[in-house]
Amino acid sequence: SLDMRRAKKGQALTFLDTLGWIGVFLILVAYIGNILGYLSPSTISYLLLNILGSIGILIEAWHKKDLPASALNIIWALIALIQLVK
Repeated sequence: SLDMRRAKKGQALTFLDTLGWIGVFLILVAYIGNILGYLSPSTISYLLLNILGSIGILIEAWHKKDLPASALNIIWALIALIQLVK
């Protein structure tokens, strides 16, 4: 990916790249927490990690005009948001 090539050349990641990576990290924390039994999918923490993570990835993907990733993360955030307000 462009991000990894940039990192290998010693170029700094942009703010949007960092935002995307933080989003990935948050979603992985939620997923791993769920798999290991620390986070139930119905908890506020789990849902917020997914919402914030998908928004971070969405902002970066939208900026790069990555429509499939943008669509996935819009849907991901909406699912978590709907569950949060239930």
